[in-house]
Amino acid sequence: MTDYKIEYDYELDKKVDIKIKHHINKYCKEIEQKILSNIKCFKKFRVEYVNFDNDKQLAVYINGTEEYPIIGLDIKAHIEAIGEQKWFMALFTALETSILHELAHAIQQYKGKEFNEDEAENFAYDYSKFGIINKI
Repeated sequence: MTDYKIEYDYELDKKVDIKIKHHINKYCKEIEQKILSNIKCFKKFRVEYVNFDNDKQLAVYINGTEEYPIIGLDIKAHIEAIGEQKWFMALFTALETSILHELAHAIQQYKGKEFNEDEAENFAYDYSKFGIINKI
């Protein structure tokens, strides 16, 4: 477990709706049971709610936390992106996909691989759409 605190680098969002938090907590447990238990890497991770300073970033994997990954998730940025870009995803689906994408980066780092955006996107897409766990 790491002693890193995400508020060192990002502003915490302390006003996240309890329904969103509940859904994310439930989804993280699903990932731990269905994905992490089937691959050789860390077994737990955590999601922190943040406000990014820019308009484009939705989520981030905190580099160097691969033993117990930390993922920063900006709920407001997701809501704005869905509205502005007319995504046809529900908010929860968008949040889940972002978590999976960032988790893929944690797995890449855990396995000593370079970060690969295409591999992370495919990992997130294939699990969220088809329940397929891609090898990284």
